[in-house]
Amino acid sequence: MGIERMHFHHGVGFRYNLFQPVATDADHDDGTNMTQRAHILPAYHAALIVNEAIGTSGNSFVAEISTANDNVVAYGIWENDVLVRMVVTNTEVYTTDDEESQKGRNKFEVNLLGAEGRNATVKRLFVPQTTAQHGITWAGQNFDTEDGKPTGQVTEESLDNGVLEIEASSAALICFK
Repeated sequence: MGIERMHFHHGVGFRYNLFQPVATDADHDDGTNMTQRAHILPAYHAALIVNEAIGTSGNSFVAEISTANDNVVAYGIWENDVLVRMVVTNTEVYTTDDEESQKGRNKFEVNLLGAEGRNATVKRLFVPQTTAQHGITWAGQNFDTEDGKPTGQVTEESLDNGVLEIEASSAALICFK
């Protein structure tokens, strides 16, 4: 496709912003109830995933990969005709953030046929519920901070036997080695 650059529409008080750059008044609340300071919004996490997925080579090719489940969407990222990364999203809606209910959250197993024997790591996007504004983490890090800098350690897990388990309303980035 040859995309070299993207520009984002941005305004004050909109939920779709990547971040809220300034404090606002109650009339411009973006749904986070954090009008008193600048802050990161949920879409920022998606931008982090896309950034890592595309990589830095300048030579990546992205294509959708078909799945057997309508709620699971997958994109492969190839460099020099080799699958190097994959993003898998479980779009099933999950609307409770009750800790006890988290235990019953639907999960799907995604079998990455052909990935057996390839070493890979997984970074996960965790969202307490589909409509969450807070408590979202990317690779174990949280951006709900005063300065927008992440807290927590980056966490990556090994992909075992080419099988990825993915919860409702979450995403994973798989990096093949």
